[in-house]
Amino acid sequence: MKDIRINILEIKEAFQKMHSDLEEKFAEADDMNYGRYLLELSDELKLIDKLQEEVGLRYDRVREQEGLIECDENHLSPSSGLRQITVKLTDGMIKQSLLTLTKAKKLGLIRVGEPMRIQTSDGAPFDTTVVEPGNRLKERGRVKAYYDQWELKAGDDLILEELERGVWRMTCARESMESLSAALEGL
Repeated sequence: MKDIRINILEIKEAFQKMHSDLEEKFAEADDMNYGRYLLELSDELKLIDKLQEEVGLRYDRVREQEGLIECDENHLSPSSGLRQITVKLTDGMIKQSLLTLTKAKKLGLIRVGEPMRIQTSDGAPFDTTVVEPGNRLKERGRVKAYYDQWELKAGDDLILEELERGVWRMTCARESMESLSAALEGL
């Protein structure tokens, strides 16, 4: 895996160099009023940016799978191979009863159409899938009920933790704190 990591770093550096070289040519062409040349450079620059972003995402996925980084929003548990996704809720998610998983999808942690059985603290699991548009959970009614139950608001973190393949536990930071407090009181 080390060779892959080094090669990807070299590729990222090469893209950055090509990007800066093209920006210099772009500035020169702009000074000399070369319209057609500017359009060609602009297209090349867009392609390089797109490829660089793709390589970066793949690099981050490899590093994450090796346990070298822990992404703020989503991460894999390297010891078990099971996934954990943390989503910072927005006002729009709360108002529309949405749970969007776009960052997890971009990292390759989930895919559109993936079936999920989600367990919540009320004990009744529900089945849903990740759907487009929005890379969101299809089951909005249960998502709304959960948001209401815990009085969630924008800025709160919601955690999806995979217990076994396709089976997830949904918790929020407040719920985790209440569980911890209850456990400490029992001691």
